Amino acid sequence: MTASSEIRLTLEPNDEAPACQAVCALLRDHNWNANPELMQLLTSPKPKDPINLIAWSEQAVVGGLLGYTQRKWLRIDILAVAPDHRQRGIGTSLMREAERLARLRGCCYGYVDTLEHQAPGFYLRFGYQSSGEIKDWDSRGNAKYFLTRRIAPDSG
Repeated sequence: MTASSEIRLTLEPNDEAPACQAVCALLRDHNWNANPELMQLLTSPKPKDPINLIAWSEQAVVGGLLGYTQRKWLRIDILAVAPDHRQRGIGTSLMREAERLARLRGCCYGYVDTLEHQAPGFYLRFGYQSSGEIKDWDSRGNAKYFLTRRIAPDSG
């Protein structure tokens, strides 16, 4: 189907413009009709609960994991270790502790996205599996990987 001569397309640079909000409302209304149970879950107040773990060596930060838990999921936003402290188990310790805390909060799954030049191999060795890939994500030939892992049995 193509836009008919009766339809006019415009470019709206402001995400908060009333026209953009009207588009959001169209999708929201569709989702409420198609899957009210999920929409209730998504709109109920369940804030993100931060998990920000910092690795210290004496007085200096040498690494950390920044993320959060929400519903049954642990989201890892950033995991970084200083170059001179890599290959010492710091990343593994950060991951284990984040997953332990997430399980205590009732999480069953973990997810992360990482770029090709970052650490996909680390997460794969840790038991994460590819859930998707965007080739040439940065328009310079580097892929972005989406990885997930079951960290506890799903209780339903």
